[in-house]
Amino acid sequence: MHPLSVLGGGCIFLRILLTNLYLLYILYIYRQNESVKGAADGTVYQ
Repeated sequence: MHPLSVLGGGCIFLRILLTNLYLLYILYIYRQNESVKGAADGTVYQ
């Protein structure tokens, strides 16, 4: 089976799951960066 056919609709659930994990990962990194910036500025990050 060709990988592109799987991404095209062979396993929609897996594709959605991977997308959600990717977005959560980006959000986590973003929050880490924000907290570091806040600490550098001397402000408390909520």
